Amino acid sequence: MDAVQSELDEIELNISRIPPDKFTVQLRVRLANSDSDQILSPVPFELPANLGDAVDQPDVYGKLLGDALFAAEELRKKMSEVVGPKRDHPLRLRLLSDDEEIQRQRWEAVCFDGQPLFDRRICLSRFLSPDAAPERPPLRPSLK
Repeated sequence: MDAVQSELDEIELNISRIPPDKFTVQLRVRLANSDSDQILSPVPFELPANLGDAVDQPDVYGKLLGDALFAAEELRKKMSEVVGPKRDHPLRLRLLSDDEEIQRQRWEAVCFDGQPLFDRRICLSRFLSPDAAPERPPLRPSLK
């Protein structure tokens, strides 16, 4: 692991569907200076019904999405600790979900505490499961 990676704190948001239209989110925090992860129990959340109406308004869209995602007090409190204003080094937030509806959302716009979550210090990394990755045709053997 290089010096940059070893200094990078990570947050993982694992989102799972509860049929038909609800979800749970589980937070895992791995601090660069710690050998153990902090894992919160999954908490329920729902995508806002009016989220689609705000697609062309990134600020509104991000606030709606963030307010729904971080509605649980325990999750919001842990996020405040990790992404708070005293943060002085980079952070990666990994979004994990196999759900197509979750993958379609504009997570880059999500807000936390009324402000865009992602900036120069915090970057988003979307995880695509092997099932979600596009299939590629097999390589043809070279012709002689």
